[in-house]
Amino acid sequence: MATHQFDKTTNHMVALPKGQHAEVPMSFLLLRDGKVILDGDAKELVSSRDPYIREYIA
Repeated sequence: MATHQFDKTTNHMVALPKGQHAEVPMSFLLLRDGKVILDGDAKELVSSRDPYIREYIA
C-alpha cells in the first residue's frame, strides 16, 4: 500500500491524508534454485503456506 501518489496536474508526488493508503497493483515472482515457486499478487504472497516463502516475508 502506498502512502503517496503522483499528481499529474502538479507533476509531483503528494502525501495521502494520514491513515489513508492507495492500493498499488503489483505482482511477485519468487525463485528458488532456479525454479518459480510463486507468481502472484500480494494476497497470494502473504497467504502462501510454503515454509521458504513464509521465511522470506517474515
